[in-house]
Amino acid sequence: MVFRRELLDEVGLINEHFYLGEDTTYLLRFFDTYRIALQTKPHSVYRESPDSLYFFCDRWQLDPDTIHLNEEIYIKIEGLSFKSIKVREHIRDLVAQSDSVSNKAKLLSYIDIGIASKYYTLSYLNRSDRKKALHYCRQSLRYKVTIFNLFLFVKLLVSSKSGNAFLHRALNLW
Repeated sequence: MVFRRELLDEVGLINEHFYLGEDTTYLLRFFDTYRIALQTKPHSVYRESPDSLYFFCDRWQLDPDTIHLNEEIYIKIEGLSFKSIKVREHIRDLVAQSDSVSNKAKLLSYIDIGIASKYYTLSYLNRSDRKKALHYCRQSLRYKVTIFNLFLFVKLLVSSKSGNAFLHRALNLW
């Protein structure tokens, strides 16, 4: 993103209190204040390094039914999920307060789906702890009712701790 220095003074700096998503929250503040031009050609390359958030595992190979067996990975996934929820809730607040966002209701609905999917994933990963899993599942349902979180909620109510291929479809591990 390229802009004049005085615009930085007006919009402010990136909120470094967020562990992730700080760029998204900054861009929302920036876009709410100024019009932008989109350049569709790539001007950067994404790379993962030992400092990357998910460098501790191959996240594409994670098995949701065995994550709880590796406490180190489980704690990191859970912590990143909480941080992601916090950032998404902050983004939701920014969008809700904005006067210049078009299709606000649709955008808020997408954000709610993202928050619900994070809580759903936490519920699924914690299904061996029924009380904790039900808490996360209720949080998921609070943001967005889907067939997946409703089905998991019913399974948890009848004390089913087993996984399910159907439920895997909605997991959001990153």
